[in-house]
Amino acid sequence: MELVCGGCQCTLRYCPCCGAALPLRREGEARHGGGHDTLPSGTAACHAGADVVVTTPAAWRLDAAVWRQRLPRRPVSAYEVYLAVLGVAADAGETVGGGAAVRGITEDAFGEDLPPAAAAAVDAEHTREQQPPRDAALSWLRMAAAEKQAYAAEAQAWQDTLAAGGPAPPVEPHRQSRPPQTAPRSSTKRSAAGETRVRYPSSFDLFRAGLKGRRKMTMTEVCAVWRCMSAAEKAPYDVAAASQRTELRRHHALSR
Repeated sequence: MELVCGGCQCTLRYCPCCGAALPLRREGEARHGGGHDTLPSGTAACHAGADVVVTTPAAWRLDAAVWRQRLPRRPVSAYEVYLAVLGVAADAGETVGGGAAVRGITEDAFGEDLPPAAAAAVDAEHTREQQPPRDAALSWLRMAAAEKQAYAAEAQAWQDTLAAGGPAPPVEPHRQSRPPQTAPRSSTKRSAAGETRVRYPSSFDLFRAGLKGRRKMTMTEVCAVWRCMSAAEKAPYDVAAASQRTELRRHHALSR
């Protein structure tokens, strides 16, 4: 049987204040008119807020890459792993993304003339967040021992990871600076004439070369005139281009 509160239906297995195991009673003995007379003094206020933070191993293990970044670079306890899962930094005791930066934001807004009431409120908020949240501590105290073993295993795994070098990738050794290597300059003079690619002139090349000496025309205009010419008009340029190609091939063969 489990100890169930008749007022809030909260199931208690461990004392939310000291963590001691509570004696199991029948459900009828734990039900009452909404008060908490059968429980130790102060337990009502404790376990009323203990249900605020609830997490399961199956859920927090899926976000291991996120909460492990909150762990300090030292061996931690199972409770510190639990705080990291909840978003609380183990060293500073600050909630990640919480109001720890409220003072800085408020001072930026008011400047040096921060009202006393605002300063007191900011200091109270800052002091509260410097300690682990009360509901997280109560939730940890009332957690079953079997559930705590999962966090203890993560704490041991974190210690083993630190001993092996830590989660951060190893820093690459400093590479000695070397002078920049320039590409070797290509020789302007080729040793063999065969390395030079010979481009033989076409009929259009001869036609365009003939127009350069007579009139000033753009490439678009030259192409338009060439397309409008008949085959008979292009024939002289074809013959001249064929003759030059034959002469250049002969010269290229003799130079090898």
